[in-house]
Amino acid sequence: MSAYNAQKTIEKAINSCLNQSYKDIEVIVVNDCSTDNTKQIVEDLAIKDSRVRLINHEVNKGAGLARRTGIENIKGEYMTFLDSDDYLKKNCLRKLYDALIKYNVDIVAPGFIVTDDKYNVIGERIPDKKVLQGTDKFKPNKADTKRFMNPMLIKSSLWNNVTYSHRRFIEDTPTLVQILHYADSILALDYAGYYYVQNPTSLIHSSNSVRYAIFKALCIKDIAIFFNSVGTYISNKAFIENYSKLLELEIEDEEYELYKNELDELYDYF
Repeated sequence: MSAYNAQKTIEKAINSCLNQSYKDIEVIVVNDCSTDNTKQIVEDLAIKDSRVRLINHEVNKGAGLARRTGIENIKGEYMTFLDSDDYLKKNCLRKLYDALIKYNVDIVAPGFIVTDDKYNVIGERIPDKKVLQGTDKFKPNKADTKRFMNPMLIKSSLWNNVTYSHRRFIEDTPTLVQILHYADSILALDYAGYYYVQNPTSLIHSSNSVRYAIFKALCIKDIAIFFNSVGTYISNKAFIENYSKLLELEIEDEEYELYKNELDELYDYF
């Protein structure tokens, strides 16, 4: 769990892990230099339950590098992500673990439950149960769940081949593509135990069109470079289309200075 200024939600998130019916877990929380009471809340929970482990960044590094820190400190054979404003059903980890063992797969990819910021359920997305291999690992499903990495139970050893993206936005997608590539098999599981809270102040929901366009183009670029590096050629058509849309946007001087490095990187790649 990466956390930045999450004092309002992080206790609920951590307790949803500690109260799991599957008890043999460690909860690694990476505090990304929060300026609120996040650190103290986690420290208090760690005193009460030794399964909670707090790692503090001295400077803010963003979600991608915070997750990378957490991954580097994994001790368990399997791992999963939880955002600091989301939470789990009590039997979630037990369901995922049992399914992974039964079907002997590298990843279990379940569905999830969508709520508003008051925890009212809006709906749920549940895929059909199926073991996926080869190119099927990358195909979207009708429930549109496979692009969301958080609910997945993943063999920790897969991270020996993958380094979490350093991006500060849309950092999970290029990382997920690599994890899917190195996994021999994936189980799409017809179960939802992850509550995905729609927080209007979260990064994904509060981003403007310029920021979104820049980081979407970077995401597509990173994916293309990865596939080409492992000998699977893919066209740059999607990148060119998204880069062209970015060029059509009116970027203020302030925004240009803020994202100058990212814009230069995209221009060089183009």
